[in-house]
Amino acid sequence: MSKKFSKSKCWMLAALLMFVGATLQITNDRYWLGIVYFAAAVSFTCSAEVYRKREKEEKQKEADNR
Repeated sequence: MSKKFSKSKCWMLAALLMFVGATLQITNDRYWLGIVYFAAAVSFTCSAEVYRKREKEEKQKEADNR
């Protein structure tokens, strides 16, 4: 029973944690570090969307082959 591991969910979780980290850094008056965390969170969100599209295409191809 192998279940396919979803990379997009992992990227979204990482993005969420980075957004939380950015918020905490900014509230602690570490603005530059907060900005870096925020930029990383945005890039993780974009990566998650790319993987989500790839997974959707793979599922569609798999359904077409059946």
